[in-house]
Formats: sequence, structure tokens, C-alpha cells
Amino acid sequence: MDDDHGCLGLIRYVGPSVNSGYLDAAKSAQALLGLDEALRYYVGAQSPELADADYEIPVRIEKGSWQALIPQTIGEWIVTGLGMSATTYAVAAAQQMAKNDFREIGIRQVFVRSLEAIQWSFRIGKHLRTLTKRSFENVRWRKGNTEVGIPNEAGQLLFIPVDALRLFEHMPAGVLTKITSVVTEERHLEVVVCTSHGDEIETVGYDDKAIFCPVDASVVLPGLKHGAPFNQEGLVTRGNENTNSVGFLYEGHILTCYPEEGSIVRFKAALFVKSRMTGTVSREDKFGEPTELKPRIVFTDVTPLEEAARPEDMQQSLLFDEDAQ
Repeated sequence: MDDDHGCLGLIRYVGPSVNSGYLDAAKSAQALLGLDEALRYYVGAQSPELADADYEIPVRIEKGSWQALIPQTIGEWIVTGLGMSATTYAVAAAQQMAKNDFREIGIRQVFVRSLEAIQWSFRIGKHLRTLTKRSFENVRWRKGNTEVGIPNEAGQLLFIPVDALRLFEHMPAGVLTKITSVVTEERHLEVVVCTSHGDEIETVGYDDKAIFCPVDASVVLPGLKHGAPFNQEGLVTRGNENTNSVGFLYEGHILTCYPEEGSIVRFKAALFVKSRMTGTVSREDKFGEPTELKPRIVFTDVTPLEEAARPEDMQQSLLFDEDAQ
């Protein structure tokens, strides 16, 4: 990264879905909340005086990525922010740290080390394929016991600075969830630390997402993946012309299903009978992300597999409200 960018590091989301430099407001808010939570943990763990500091994170949008920057002037941002809201001790401590920016310690160093610790937490999680393991056996030491190697299930070692491992061991559950929740198959996360030798980058892709942003235990029918084809037998339990949807009883759950095009009326012969539904699974939320706990089906066809229901039953079904299921 060029020096004129003037940042210590950043997080950014890169991929086809942000090639134009856009990320909608809800996802931007989620990403910034995630960065704020992660930074506050790591900064506060290293410098308790700054745990409750009211610092701001500037955001710059560039073509090809969405990124949130930690500026070189973060010390000035924090000292200014603390001027009205923190104790005299905290202000004095922050001011002293800001003065020490070019010495061994300082606000800049705390933030750089925090970004590095976030990178290490992602590396450890990917190495172990879990965040639940926080104690380790059969470790190896090197570099005067300043680095420790922890094995994964395959016996492979990852050598980690002792300080970074201690931060990981005490990391609150979920502190990396929001920052990874924005990751999709078309958008990966990069945590970047800017150094005089170039950028150090740690990447979190879609295949890693479940490690840091686990699937909610309340997910309905997790085997039905977003975008997957659906071709299953079940019972059509209702129809609703107002919402242009039908209910489909499948493996004990009534799924809300919408025709890919046209009205449900042409499928009325399938109401109240065992049928085969063909279509696509959707878990798309209101922001266009595949995060819905309960899947819906966008169907192209519903084929009755038994005798059609009576006309009076079909008429009654069409009066059912979607919420009555």
C-alpha cells in the first residue's frame, strides 16, 4: 500500500460483489460493528485505559473493494475523542501514549499489534478449523520461548507469538462473528497490516466463514442450501392468492413456496394432495444475503401424485392466510 494512504492497516472486502466499490448500508454497518468489536477487545486487552475510548474509524470506498482504514493519526483521533468523555487519567494516559508514538509503545503500536492479533486469530482458527479449542497439548517452543507451535488434528504445527496466542485464548466468543458475517462466495475478507516492507494480508474466504461465523443451531433444514435445486415430494397444505404462495409440507416443516412466474392458481390441482415440487432453494434475506434460517422454495412446477382435492377444499385453502400455517 502506498505511504500516502496514511494508514496503519485496514479491513476490506474484495470480490465480484464489490467490484464497483459498493456495499449496502446494512452490510457496511455490520462490517464496521465487527471491526469495532474486534479492535476494542484487542486494544483493551493491551491497554485497559483505551478499552472505552470513543475513537472513530474512517471509511474510504475504492473501486474493486470496500475498506475501513485505521489512520496513522489514530492517536490524535483518540485523544480528541477522549477530551470530552473520559476520565482525566485516561486522557493523560492517551496523550502520553500519543507522544510516544515513535518510541517502543504508543497508540499506533497498540493498534498495529491489535490488527496483527486479529490476523493471528484468523490464522489460528483456520489452522484448527474451530474457535472452541483454547488449550493445547504437545506444543513446541522456539525463538527463546517467544513463539509456540500448536498442532491441529493432522499434527501440523502453527508457530504463533506467545502474546498473540494469549489474546486468542481469552478472546470472547463471537468477537469475530460480525466481521466475517459479510463474507460470501463472491466477497472475501482481508485484514491488512501496512509495514515499510509492504502489506501483510490475512484472508478469510467463504470456506472459512463457518469457523468464525457458525451456522445458527436454529437453522431449519440445513441440508437445503441456498441456490440448490429442489425436486422433492411433499404435501401442498395451503394456497394464498394474496401472497401468491403455497405451503409445502416437507420433512415435518411447512415451507413457503412462490412460483418463479405467474399465479399459483394454475397449480390448484395440487392443493391438499401429495405432490412433487420442482424449483430452487432460497435463503435470501431482505438485504439479498443467503442468511434466512428457514428456506423458501421458488418453484417452476408442482405435479400432483394423487387424485386432486375437492373444489370446496381448494376454495377454502385459497382463503388461508400465510401466517395461519
